[in-house]
Amino acid sequence: MTAHRTSDATVSAINAVAITPADSSIPVTRGIFVGTAGDLEVMMAGGNIVTFVNIANASFLPIQAMQIRAATSASNILALY
Repeated sequence: MTAHRTSDATVSAINAVAITPADSSIPVTRGIFVGTAGDLEVMMAGGNIVTFVNIANASFLPIQAMQIRAATSASNILALY
């Protein structure tokens, strides 16, 4: 079976990668999974930096991010591609 990759943001993710927060770039995500509660600071694909405050355990965020910033207090984070 061949994996189909598309830029269509409405298509579900086909891969997940564990992320350690750092102020360095990652490929633009389809979404983020937060395993352990906390704040999530990201640089969005559009370039602005935002903080999602008090994200609950086991939360999915349907956002396109290109950084998971070091100021993040949430943990067990997966980038969805």
